[in-house]
Amino acid sequence: MTLVLSGTGQLGQALAKRCPEATLATHPRRSPAHHDLPPSTDGSGDIGSRSPAIMGVTVTAVPTDTGSRPAAPLAARPLAERTLAELWELFPITLREYDSRYPTWFAEEAAHLAALFPGSVFRLSHIGSTAVPGLTSKPTIDMLLELGPDCPPAAIVARLTAAGWNLMATSDDPLRLDFNKGYTPTGFAERVFHLHVVRPGDHDELYFRDLLRHDAATRRDYVQLKRGLAREFEHDRDAYTAGKTTFVRAATIRARAQFPGRYSAGDELSPSQTL
Repeated sequence: MTLVLSGTGQLGQALAKRCPEATLATHPRRSPAHHDLPPSTDGSGDIGSRSPAIMGVTVTAVPTDTGSRPAAPLAARPLAERTLAELWELFPITLREYDSRYPTWFAEEAAHLAALFPGSVFRLSHIGSTAVPGLTSKPTIDMLLELGPDCPPAAIVARLTAAGWNLMATSDDPLRLDFNKGYTPTGFAERVFHLHVVRPGDHDELYFRDLLRHDAATRRDYVQLKRGLAREFEHDRDAYTAGKTTFVRAATIRARAQFPGRYSAGDELSPSQTL
């Protein structure tokens, strides 16, 4: 079996060095149009796999002659050696009722991130469904970290990967770096995080979150949609995320109309504000 590893993170580079038969390829993401949503997220903060880039690498299994070598037990194999089907089986779409520990988990991780970028954090926000009290969701803490231009992308990646974050996807114009923590060879850790690093701006994820916090009907309809998708696509993260896109886009348009310019440049928010 030959592994084709695609990714821009240090984990991908390290895997390529450890696997002499592997090929490393970098795949930058397309630049989204103005107010369009990045390819890896539907605007809710949720991330599809974009192939199985769960651990900062995209893994494509290419059959080769394995000779008489016995296959390693699945639990002992690194994530980078799993097939897409095995990864989706290990990390299914699981919805849970709201956990009152979510704000604490966010606050603790936010403190660590702020310490990594002293004086450069414009805003650090809890986004996604776990940021909405009472909302059924996947138990993943989504975070939006807005960093000033004094932090170049290479430095951002270096600091975060050294701190245990795995780089999943990148975009240069506008800057967007997606990271995660909490995906292990035996399944989800107790705390799972997705981190989206961007420049300060008027970001869709903040508006969608605010509408969910303020509108009970939107919350009800969103949960109903997610439950149906989770039943249908328990082991297909891309399809689950894609199934929410139309709803999230429409809700974000309504949110921008209800909260015009709330997060636009020059608003009253001061640097280092955590939401």
